[in-house]
Amino acid sequence: PGYGEGDTLGFLVVLPDSVNTKFTPSTYKDRPLVKFKSHLYYEDKDNIQESLNNLKLLPGSQILFFKNGVCQGTAFADIYQGCYYPTVSLHRNSTVSVNFGPNFKFPPSQEYNYRPMSEKAEEAICEQTMADLLFLSENEGKLRLDTFNL
Repeated sequence: PGYGEGDTLGFLVVLPDSVNTKFTPSTYKDRPLVKFKSHLYYEDKDNIQESLNNLKLLPGSQILFFKNGVCQGTAFADIYQGCYYPTVSLHRNSTVSVNFGPNFKFPPSQEYNYRPMSEKAEEAICEQTMADLLFLSENEGKLRLDTFNL
């Protein structure tokens, strides 16, 4: 049967370790600083064609669907490596609630080694802090604040 009101849907994204994994994100501190809606951002231009040309399949990767804790199978296999973000699309008067963890109504079985999406927030803060520290260490004595027109 299909999905109905009250069903709990789960999605498990499996991304095996890759030799191309970066341990620290880009700081973009070498880019122009832009003020937008009272906030400062480092400019990052999207180069869509370059990004599309650089897409690489990640063997062994997959996205599994679950309904009320029961695996419905693999929806996608050998997907592109990169960053995946949770997204919900609704039609008309639909409503949905989401749970990014760590406490799930139907946690994946021991068969799956998983981490909840909720862990990524703290991990991202640590990664960005480390990237900033590396940037500041590498550029010690070279940085000046008087060059910014803000």
